[in-house]
Amino acid sequence: MLMKNIFKKALVFAILCSFGVQTSFAGCNATLFAGGTGTEADPYQISTPEQLQNLNKCLRISRNSYILNNDIDLSPYLQGEGNDGGAGWKPIGTFQNGFNGKLNGNGHKVSGLWINRPKEGVVGLFGKVSKEISNINVEIDYFLGGGVRGSSTVGGLVGYNDGKISNSYVTGNVSGEYGVGGLVGESNGQISNSYVTGNVWGSALVGGLVGYNSVKGSIDESHSSGNVLGGHCGCGVGGLVGRNIGEISNSYYDKPTIGMADTDSNETGKILLKEGPYAFNDIGSAIEDAPIVKFNGSTLVEKLIHTTTNTIQLSNIPLNSKIDVYNLQGKHIYSTHSENSKILVIPVQTKGMYIVKVSVIK
Repeated sequence: MLMKNIFKKALVFAILCSFGVQTSFAGCNATLFAGGTGTEADPYQISTPEQLQNLNKCLRISRNSYILNNDIDLSPYLQGEGNDGGAGWKPIGTFQNGFNGKLNGNGHKVSGLWINRPKEGVVGLFGKVSKEISNINVEIDYFLGGGVRGSSTVGGLVGYNDGKISNSYVTGNVSGEYGVGGLVGESNGQISNSYVTGNVWGSALVGGLVGYNSVKGSIDESHSSGNVLGGHCGCGVGGLVGRNIGEISNSYYDKPTIGMADTDSNETGKILLKEGPYAFNDIGSAIEDAPIVKFNGSTLVEKLIHTTTNTIQLSNIPLNSKIDVYNLQGKHIYSTHSENSKILVIPVQTKGMYIVKVSVIK
């Protein structure tokens, strides 16, 4: 009798647990989308920013398939309910709980993306992909949000790829500290027929396409054409991949990098290299460390400066000089004139890299 009671209690507990598992996914259903049943033959249809964000409610359901019905402009959503207190788009999936379905972008474009999460890792339109994304194009907002910004494992499309990405591209600027790529921050999966146009910058493991391509990562028929800048460390910086220990084939970048390239970054596998000019032709390859940057008193044109504070401090500025500061998007953010050669303090909104132009007024 005792054994029967224990068995009954265990059975009831198992049923309740099973019910609990089912109800944890009860929020993922057809009402979240524009149509479809979620099968591969009849995928859930996504037409709005809200429906795209609803993928966060369906992360673990690996059997689900999704498709974009049309181009999606995130701009109104991110200025309204999707603003998230100024942080912008909430990435789909986390490192612990990645997107585990299949998304077919159907050749459509997601535009107006911006993310401002400088203290968060695994950042992108998708935080983590565990299964498959294909045929999707992402245009990162150029002015409003300043691009896609995170701390570590940051990508324009995906922060951490543990699945498959194909036939996709990203245009716009991506920045962070470690593991930063225009398409993917860190890849432990497959990437094919994809490309990036836009600037990418960070401190270490920074690549135009992928920041860090791990031992299980593979890249094929893909390229990047933006400018890649390494920070004060400059460790693992590459036009295509910041650091590669996986496989790369039939892929290339068409601009050299500014910073210290890792000797192994872009020489593993069969890579086609296409040389091109720097974005900032008057800037040397050296990156100055703020807070105090000493000028040599000449009519210096431009310097690329990395600051870890909210100020840039300049000294030895020639008399009667005009000083202009630009962010890496080329947007003018500060202008002043020097009256003497003592230390000049320039306020900036955030730490990072800036272009400082000094011109002597004749």
